Amino acid sequence: MLISDALPVGSDDVGTALSLYRSYSSLNSRNALHGAIIVNHGISTVISEDNHFDMVN
Repeated sequence: MLISDALPVGSDDVGTALSLYRSYSSLNSRNALHGAIIVNHGISTVISEDNHFDMVN
């Protein structure tokens, strides 16, 4: 699925971002928030040159 619109950021995303940030020491806060949105919206494929997303399950 290709997403062409921006996804909203909710309080659940912030909580997930904090959890990811604490779990993965190499994630910065920006990547943790992006990762949280990816996880919370059930996105299974990410195309990025940023390899930090490779470690997030």
